[in-house]
Amino acid sequence: MENQTNERLERALEALESIKREAQAATGHRVITLADVLRRFGGAKHAFAWRYSDGKRSIRYDIDGEPRTSEVFEDALSGERSVFLALPIDYIHHDALINPRPVNLNLENLIAKFARGNPQLQQSLARIDGDRVRIFDGQHKTVARILLGEREILMRLFLETNPAKLMETNARAGKQLKQIEFDAQMERKVSKSLFQVRLQQYRESHGYADDDQSFLTDDIIDELLGGMA
Repeated sequence: MENQTNERLERALEALESIKREAQAATGHRVITLADVLRRFGGAKHAFAWRYSDGKRSIRYDIDGEPRTSEVFEDALSGERSVFLALPIDYIHHDALINPRPVNLNLENLIAKFARGNPQLQQSLARIDGDRVRIFDGQHKTVARILLGEREILMRLFLETNPAKLMETNARAGKQLKQIEFDAQMERKVSKSLFQVRLQQYRESHGYADDDQSFLTDDIIDELLGGMA
């Protein structure tokens, strides 16, 4: 399993390096965006035709000739309608209007995180732009998953939201509402809690009593601490 993970990670990083070299040859720099990655893997080809159904409680659309339906969720505060769905990369386009930023920063770390089986906690956000689905938030995550071999991306898709409203909201989130990083004390607290969770899972999977610590060796402790240092 570890070998498969390492091979997948190596292939993803090699593909990333190749795309950067192509960008440098074409533009003189190695800066890339989601559009470059989609182009490499055959994405951003198709339009997205959809319509409301069941009194705007769902939408209907076709993917490669297959009819699909997704439930519509309406935000009680903003009134905006959106759906959660997975789309093949053929139907996904980069949103250079709302998010023109490149994806070079820390992308290798994100690829490694996903390659090791860590889940994506925040789904990508997209909007309908005419007959195109454009991802405007979560560009790095989308790129990392595509490089690792995924060809269908889970997202929240805003259906009729004014792009100016999304631009304003996205800009405010990036400047005024930035996520606060954990300080050292908080990191220690989270790491301790995570170790206890892993320790209990190990006990349960190996049939040890809840208070048994006799099995703990340096190797097992290192295993339980994996990824926390």
